[in-house]
Amino acid sequence: MKKFSVSLSEEEIQKLQIINSKNLVFDEFLEQIIREKINYIRLENGFFYNFSNKSIYNGKGVKINFTKKEETLFDYLISFSIENKDKFADIESITLNVWKDEDASVFSIRNKVKSIREKTFYGLIKNKNNIGYRVNLNSLQINKD
Repeated sequence: MKKFSVSLSEEEIQKLQIINSKNLVFDEFLEQIIREKINYIRLENGFFYNFSNKSIYNGKGVKINFTKKEETLFDYLISFSIENKDKFADIESITLNVWKDEDASVFSIRNKVKSIREKTFYGLIKNKNNIGYRVNLNSLQINKD
């Protein structure tokens, strides 16, 4: 299990108190804190993901150009994978969170995953037949700038 610490300024503490007053579930509250403090995470093969602009970069720092749907899918999968260690996002949750009100088939999802893998590397997204997908976070390194 990776551990990290986050230091907060007085302004950030006040902001968090306001967020907390909105009666968010603890997990949602914690996720907001983490999202505001962490800029990027390192992935395998030199790739890293920047939470601020929802972009993935290769080892040379070159941004990988995703379509809007690929970007949304990857952001959902990486967020899901961080929050749900060792679990896979099922097709239904992917459809609801990525495609929202649009129709999406298993083939549509599979096609977008294939495209992301082709633009990055195959092992970035893991799948489990008839279960779903997740981002491979085996060598996860969380970084702050």
